[in-house]
Amino acid sequence: MYKIDKINRKLLEIIQNDGRSSNQDVAEKLNLSPSPCLQRRKYLEEKGVITGYSSQVDLKKIARHVFVWAEVTLKHNKVAEEKIFEKYLMDTDYIIKALALGGKVDYLVLFCVPSVEFYQTATYTMMEETNIIKNLTSHFVMREVKKFEGFPLSLLLDAQDATP
Repeated sequence: MYKIDKINRKLLEIIQNDGRSSNQDVAEKLNLSPSPCLQRRKYLEEKGVITGYSSQVDLKKIARHVFVWAEVTLKHNKVAEEKIFEKYLMDTDYIIKALALGGKVDYLVLFCVPSVEFYQTATYTMMEETNIIKNLTSHFVMREVKKFEGFPLSLLLDAQDATP
């Protein structure tokens, strides 16, 4: 874990909220000249703190779609099964997020598909091809209440700074 100073914290907050900010704009907000600002940004990229830049697409404006969260429990908690399942997740483009969990459920998987019928076929295929799924429970998203707009950096970094 890297120690993040106040300037780098503010830099991360700025680009997390607007990844298209020019170096000049970020430098002005940080009260830095462009060269040291760019050096800080490059350093954070090289260290893997900044892992990339992306755009958010409003799917409602371009395509019909369904989001489905699936709770998946594997038959056995074996490393071999986890590897098979995780490879399947990584190789499937309509699975857009997957989390390994502790507790009764092994994985929480987010699907983005064109229809409920497509989802049904996709999950049957996943169960047949992997042959390691004990239980799959689906939760269909009705509407998005809160959109991800970045991590609570101040909260997390303040808590880290307070820890002895």
